[in-house]
Amino acid sequence: MDQPTSSGAVTAAYVLAAVALLGWLILLPDLASLDSSDAAGNAMSRGFAELQAIALWGVLAILTLLCLGKGQAPAWASLGAVVLVPGSGVAAIGALELLARTEQPPYL
Repeated sequence: MDQPTSSGAVTAAYVLAAVALLGWLILLPDLASLDSSDAAGNAMSRGFAELQAIALWGVLAILTLLCLGKGQAPAWASLGAVVLVPGSGVAAIGALELLARTEQPPYL
């Protein structure tokens, strides 16, 4: 028999979602200014952006695990979330690497 989701889990999910949104809003300006300084400043900007992206996808992974553990998702949705959330994190880091290369167009 299915148990209802506790209000604490729902509150935690909302808080984690708000933290993820805040992390995304902090990460976006850094992605836009990866090459706006000298070489040392660009390297620091790139490093901070990578750390922010890793932290953001860590929060998203925790949110996913919380929702899968406390929610009532079908098995196919759970499998999709477990595969797609880390995959999107890898894709985001790859996109950051492409944006950091200022000597080449990003599509090369």
